[in-house]
Amino acid sequence: MDRDDAEERPHGGERVQELEYLETDDVRTALRGREEDDDRRPRGEREKDPRGATEADEGTVADARDDSASYHPRIDDLTLLPMHEAAALLRARRVSSLELARACLARADALADLGAFITRTPEEALAQAARADDALARGDDRGPLHGIPVAVKDLFDVAAVRTTAGSKILDQHIAPSDSAVVERLRAGGAVLVGKTNLHEWAFGVTNQNPHFGPAKNPYDPSRVPGGSSGGSAIAVATGMAQVALGSDTGGSIRIPAALCGVVGLKPTYGRVSLRGAIPLAWTLDHGGPLTRAVRDAALSLAVLAGYDEHDPASAERDVDDYLAGIDDGVTGLRVLIPTTHFFADVDAEVGGAVREAARVLESLGARCEEAELPHSDLLRETQRRIIGVEAAAYHRERIAARADDFGADVLERLRAGAAVSGIDHAEARRRREVIDALRRGTVPANGLDLLAVGLDRFVPAMDADLATAAGGLCTRTPRRGRCRPASTDRYSCSGSST
Repeated sequence: MDRDDAEERPHGGERVQELEYLETDDVRTALRGREEDDDRRPRGEREKDPRGATEADEGTVADARDDSASYHPRIDDLTLLPMHEAAALLRARRVSSLELARACLARADALADLGAFITRTPEEALAQAARADDALARGDDRGPLHGIPVAVKDLFDVAAVRTTAGSKILDQHIAPSDSAVVERLRAGGAVLVGKTNLHEWAFGVTNQNPHFGPAKNPYDPSRVPGGSSGGSAIAVATGMAQVALGSDTGGSIRIPAALCGVVGLKPTYGRVSLRGAIPLAWTLDHGGPLTRAVRDAALSLAVLAGYDEHDPASAERDVDDYLAGIDDGVTGLRVLIPTTHFFADVDAEVGGAVREAARVLESLGARCEEAELPHSDLLRETQRRIIGVEAAAYHRERIAARADDFGADVLERLRAGAAVSGIDHAEARRRREVIDALRRGTVPANGLDLLAVGLDRFVPAMDADLATAAGGLCTRTPRRGRCRPASTDRYSCSGSST
């Protein structure tokens, strides 16, 4: 993440408390028609509830209440469920896909000011949900995402829906066909609720989009959600979708997942096809899921992954069982806390929270150790050169013809990439090969399983409960945001598959 990213953070907006996750028993109670206690609701929803709200309860945001909106326990319970629990209710005929879709669409309506979506498709979503219900009634179960509301980052093509990549240049571009991942989502029975906001052309980490408006952190709308998949992270964190699709080149899934307190998975390169996706940097782009629980990320990746003969970068290998060992815990895992690069310029609160998360893992049986990460001083400049050159190559004609239609920050990065010499680019590619070889040769041999890092000072400081999330490790669970290490479905924040 670049500290010299000269973009404005969003201003204004009311402070919103951390979203509190509801336990399964609470959900079942609500589904029997019992009303949840008021203090279990996100503050943003309590602000909009005309029933008994007082100025003392609302504090400085009392005047921001929208009396036209009301809180419906059933809607909120459904949208805040982990995907696998919602799927279980679907198969038990406790809820329908139509109910899930309507609930998520209602959340998106109520929280539209967060800027999570560029294009929403409510009519299509309801039609898909109805078909998903009919299929289940016939015994046609298409997998873990069947009937589940899913949001798609707006650089993946969805047939007959515009794909903008967050840009002015493509604001009227209608995709002629589905991208490979959307094909897989449709085949798996998913319900597509819309295209999410992103940093323009996916080239930035704040999601302050000059063309479609800024995306705002759901915990505090005056702060950034991270990017470039910020809209996808917001949608999952707030219940506008139960799964969202993102892309990651230099952190664009993991950063917003960390800042919005959800799970973000960057799969191994080539694991998820990028056919039909607008690239940032061909050799570093990845597609992956954002979810509310680790189990949901594993289930989603099983749908998204697979060989695509039409994508030259696609990996020709079988899809793994990503749920294998998910209930085994962390006993015996080795966690590396690097002493170089990642903690060199980190906020003290964030760095402390990462180390506290590591101590939690250690209490569960993992082994945590500190060591120098080889060549970590080369990582940022190597990444910057490769991404910049490849992005500039992709946008070469647009820069020449429509430079004024780029946001200032993205245009500056593209021009910097275009200025990198062939020699410097070749050197960066060579450095990347060396670093990859060292990682392959050193990390597996030493048995390391996890890298614990903190985000640098460019990221705004967050609440104490969220500081761990901002650092890239989190063991929060659905139990009202508190740490409960014994849970096998603990809420994680970000990670990569190797």
